[in-house]
Amino acid sequence: MKSIRLEIFIESGCRACASAMYSVEKVQSELQIHVDVYRRDTDSEEFRKRRVFITPAIFIDGVLVFYGEVSAEDIKKKICDVCSE
Repeated sequence: MKSIRLEIFIESGCRACASAMYSVEKVQSELQIHVDVYRRDTDSEEFRKRRVFITPAIFIDGVLVFYGEVSAEDIKKKICDVCSE
C-alpha cells in the first residue's frame, strides 16, 4: 500500500467529531497508517488555511473526502480508491 496521509479536523464538544474520530482511530489501527488530528481550539490557523468551516472534516492526501459522521468502512473504501489511482 502506498503511503496515505489521513487528516481529521475536529472540535471539542462535537458528537459527530467524536464519532468520526472513533472511525478514524479504527482505520488507523487496522491499516497502520499515520493520522494528523487538528483541533479548532489549538489549530485554528490550519482550519483557516484549509478552509474548514464544518467539522468533522476528513482529508486523504490533502483532498477533502468527508464532512460529518463517517464509518470506518467508508474511510477504508476511500483509501482503497486512492491507493488504486
